[in-house]
Amino acid sequence: MDFTANISLALADDIRELFENLDESSFDVCSSLASLRRDLKLIIRSSLGFTLQLGGSQPVTLTSIDHFVASSDLATSLCLPLSGTGPDQPGSSIVFYAGVPGALVDLSADLAYALSLPLSCLRLDEDLTPELLESGIVGLEEASTVSRAIGALIGRGHTPETAQAELGRQAAEASQSLYHSATRLLLAVSSD
Repeated sequence: MDFTANISLALADDIRELFENLDESSFDVCSSLASLRRDLKLIIRSSLGFTLQLGGSQPVTLTSIDHFVASSDLATSLCLPLSGTGPDQPGSSIVFYAGVPGALVDLSADLAYALSLPLSCLRLDEDLTPELLESGIVGLEEASTVSRAIGALIGRGHTPETAQAELGRQAAEASQSLYHSATRLLLAVSSD
């Protein structure tokens, strides 16, 4: 096995570790993301970064992109669904970006093999417009608000499942997003 294949396996392990341990309070996410970035740069010299999309009732997107990257610098992308790599999180994925066309083709085959995913579920060059063109997190405040509202409903006697369903029902009934419904619920709770 050559050096690149070993690094590809290390990258697959980084992805698996990140996704399997995200819910652990003692898990060092920053270290895991740094390891992912380092291994990606070792495999793909023209790597520009990645976007990690965590699905769920309130999605969170984490982008780790090189400084001063413009949308015109993104020549290729590889989207890897994360549903087959750890706990079931529908809508979760990671998208890698590179500045040289075709730079991610071999990586797609290596990751499909290492993660036991069908090659057909990986997407090349379909995700060239990240939400952020700089490193950052989108949706964390919204996800936190939804979690606090679910916690408030649990404090009022709901189970975690019925609390989530109740918040969803309230959002649908008011024709609001889950985040806006959660904000409204938290305001009502705080005025009680």
